[in-house]
Amino acid sequence: MFRAVVRRQRGVSVERLASPHIRAGEVRVQVLLAGLCRTDLLAAEGRIPVADGRVLGHELVGEVIEAPGSDLRPGTRVTVNPILPCMRCRMCNVDPRRCLEPRTLGIDVNGAFADQLVVPAQVVLPVPRNMDLRRAAFVEPAAASMAVLKAGLRRGTRGLVYGQGRIAELTHRALRAEGFEGVMRSHSLELERGGYDFVVETEPSPKVFSALLKALAPGGVMVLKSRPSEPVALDVAYAVQNEITLRAVRHGSFEDAIGALHAGRLRVDDLCGPTFPLEQAEEAFERAWDHEESKVFLKP
Repeated sequence: MFRAVVRRQRGVSVERLASPHIRAGEVRVQVLLAGLCRTDLLAAEGRIPVADGRVLGHELVGEVIEAPGSDLRPGTRVTVNPILPCMRCRMCNVDPRRCLEPRTLGIDVNGAFADQLVVPAQVVLPVPRNMDLRRAAFVEPAAASMAVLKAGLRRGTRGLVYGQGRIAELTHRALRAEGFEGVMRSHSLELERGGYDFVVETEPSPKVFSALLKALAPGGVMVLKSRPSEPVALDVAYAVQNEITLRAVRHGSFEDAIGALHAGRLRVDDLCGPTFPLEQAEEAFERAWDHEESKVFLKP
C-alpha cells in the first residue's frame, strides 16, 4: 500500500492505494518531492477532465526503487518527463517524442503526488545526486519554459513574454539566460503596435491573442506556449495579412533543463514556496491557488 493524493468529485483526497504492478521496461520511483502547478489545480477542480480516483501530479524528483530490464540502478536520483508515448503509433517508431496519442502523467495515468509511482523507463532521466531537491522538482516547468528556444527566435531582436504567472517569469528568465537581451515581460495589453519582433503568450484568450498579434511587427513570430483546455479564437486574416509566423512549442530538452538548473544558469530558488506533507494536500492546493508567484511542493 502507498499514500496518494487523488482527484475526487469534491476536490482532492489523501488515500491509501494498492502498490502498482511493475513490468519489464518500467521503473518504480520513490517520490522525494513533487511540485504543484496550475494544471494540477484545474484538474482538481474538474476544469481539466480527469478520471475519478486519479493520482494527480507530474513534476517530481525521486529515487529508483526497481527497474527490471533497465540500466537504471536502485537509488539513482531521477526526474520524469510526464509526456508518455503510446509506443503503438507510426510516429513512435520514428521518434516517441512525436507520439500521436501521448498520455500525460497525473492526468491520463496515476502521477507524482504519492509515495511512489511506476512509469516507462524511457521517460525517466537521472539528475545529479547533489542537486537541490526543489530545483530537481522544477525540471519539467523549466523544460516547458525552455521550449521557446526551439522557436527559431533571433538574438538581438526585440521580444515580449506576456503574462503575470510563474511560467511567464520562468520563460523570460530562460530567454535572458540564453542571450536574448532585448526581451521584456509585461502583463499589460497596452502594447506598442508593431513594436516587437517576437511575442510569447502564456495566458491564452481572444483578447490577449488580438493584442499580441497587433504588437508584432510585420513578419514577426508569435510563440504559442500555453495549453488551454478549450479552443481559443485567433484572427487568422490579420496574421496572414502581416505574414506572422505562429510557432507552437511544448517542451525543450529535459537534459538541458537539468543542466541549467543544477548550474544555476536558470534561477528558480526565489520562485520556490512552502513544502507541505501529503496529508496537508488540501491546504497545499489552497495555498497554490492564492500564491501564483511561487511554487508549492508536496513531500511524501
